[in-house]
Amino acid sequence: MTDPDFGLPPVLVPVALGIGALCYQWATLEQIICDSLVWMAKIRSKSFSRAIVRCTDFRDQLSALKLSAVANIDDDKCIDALISEIDYIDNTLRVRRNRYVHDSWFLGTVKSEPGIQVFRSSYAMTIKRPQARQRRELTWDMRHEKPGDLAILVEEVRAHADYIRLIILSLGKRRVGLKRLLSKPPQRRILRPQSETPNLWGSVPREPRRHRRSSPA
Repeated sequence: MTDPDFGLPPVLVPVALGIGALCYQWATLEQIICDSLVWMAKIRSKSFSRAIVRCTDFRDQLSALKLSAVANIDDDKCIDALISEIDYIDNTLRVRRNRYVHDSWFLGTVKSEPGIQVFRSSYAMTIKRPQARQRRELTWDMRHEKPGDLAILVEEVRAHADYIRLIILSLGKRRVGLKRLLSKPPQRRILRPQSETPNLWGSVPREPRRHRRSSPA
C-alpha cells in the first residue's frame, strides 16, 4: 500500500514531510545569510544586491559574513556570537542537512522495536574503533531514523537562522536589545560530526581570540 499522492509507503510519509520542512527552513536560512551579507558588507547595487551575493557559493557567503563582521563591528562579544553561530551552521547543521537530502532511504525491522522502521544510508563506509587498542573496523553507514530526529534538525535550523536575523536587526537599530540577545543564544542540540583523522600537530594551547581591523600597508 502506498500514499495516493506521492506513491510512498505510509511509514515514509512523515519523513518526506519532515524533509520538505527542512528544505523550506534551509531556504529561509540562506536568504537570511544573503540579506545579512548585503547589509554587513554594504553591497549597494539597488535591486541587484541579492543577485550578486547569490552568484557565490553558500559556504563562501558564510565566510564573507564572518569577514564583514570583523571588519565592521567593534563589539567583540557580538563578533564572537556571529562567528560561533555561522560555524555551527556550516560545520554541523549543513552537514546533517546534506545527509537528509542526499542519503538513500530503506525500510526494515529491528529487534527492539515493533513494526517497519526507517533507515537512511550515504552508501559510504565509516571507520570505527570499538575499544582502545583494538583494530579499527569498517562499517556501512546505515542509520536507524527515529521519530523526532528530523523535527529537532528543522527546529535547530529555524532557531539559529532567526538568531542571526535578530542580531543583524539589532545592529541596524543602533544595537537596541543587542546585549540581551547575546546573553541568551539558542541551545545547540546537535553535535558536530567527529573526524577519524587525528590532529597531527598535537594539542597546542590557543591564545585568546582578538579581532582587529587593519588596512593593507
